Amino acid sequence: MDKNLNIKIPANISIEVQDSLIYIKGDLGEVYLSKRKQILCAFIQETNILECTIVYDSKIKKQRVFLNNEFKKFITNLKTNIKGVSKGFFTELKLLGVGFRFLSYKNNEL
Repeated sequence: MDKNLNIKIPANISIEVQDSLIYIKGDLGEVYLSKRKQILCAFIQETNILECTIVYDSKIKKQRVFLNNEFKKFITNLKTNIKGVSKGFFTELKLLGVGFRFLSYKNNEL
């Protein structure tokens, strides 16, 4: 029994899948993500979909549970990396109270 997941990739992201690495390149930079040999990924350029599949090589329940958890971590890291190279990360800070100091405030940037 295999587990499949399809991830829609934004148009401004390019992905290259190699043996144990996935290279992700976007407007804000490029990163790579390593993967286990049991996780198979294929990028389909026509539809911009990354197909990821986990292949179980054992029938032992503990190993299957471990691979499921690794697959979930991999997918989470993959989605985070895609978001990072396409949109970046932004945190809004509100300074309320007395006694705060900050360096510079121009054009709504701290």
